[in-house]
Amino acid sequence: GDITVIATTSQLVTEEGTYLGGLIHYRETDMSKFFEMIAAIGEYAHKVGYFGFIGFDVLEDKDGQLYAIDANFRINGSTPLCLQRHTLLGLGKEVAKYSTDYRMDGTLDSILVSLKPELDRKDFIILSALEKVKYGKIYTEISGIVAGETIEEMQHIEKNLQDKGLQSLA
Repeated sequence: GDITVIATTSQLVTEEGTYLGGLIHYRETDMSKFFEMIAAIGEYAHKVGYFGFIGFDVLEDKDGQLYAIDANFRINGSTPLCLQRHTLLGLGKEVAKYSTDYRMDGTLDSILVSLKPELDRKDFIILSALEKVKYGKIYTEISGIVAGETIEEMQHIEKNLQDKGLQSLA
């Protein structure tokens, strides 16, 4: 019945509302404004016998009013960002972005070689990868996290990854 808040993220969406991934700024996020909602949802979940991760979506209007719109009683897209909090903060990386929509030409083995410096520095963390073949060409779909000390550095890392061939399909 104990509730542990791991982190909160912002969702990246298109104008139409299509989910593009999550963004987190580990030190600047004020999680306290969500505590009342978290407690209510967590207590309800425990009461009905649920144990595990809960992610829920909250809309915030221009006046700062919060509206819980969707509870996800499962590991969700933002969970990896939340679980990497201590690891990334320990490396001085305060900002991170998660996406399931990365793609790079080549096999996973060739990608691991090409992106080794970024992977070693934890600038990019591959969470899952799947090799595919289309019209005889091998490419790999990747879910991953890009992380940096600041949002500007994270964007610079993303640009360097793009220059190496990592595409974001979002």
